[in-house]
Amino acid sequence: MSTMKFCRECNNILYPKEDKDQKILLYACRNCDHQEIADNNCVYRNEIHHAVGERTQYCKM
Repeated sequence: MSTMKFCRECNNILYPKEDKDQKILLYACRNCDHQEIADNNCVYRNEIHHAVGERTQYCKM
């Protein structure tokens, strides 16, 4: 999973941004014009961990 990235110019958070022409993912600063190409295309990952005793239950009607 990707970690938070910070701008090299002003130390603010870099946000994911799509370059539709080149079809690449960039990280861009909202305060200055700094952009960098993402090394990983994963922006968000949702991991669900179930407990051992947790089960899906079906009820017959």
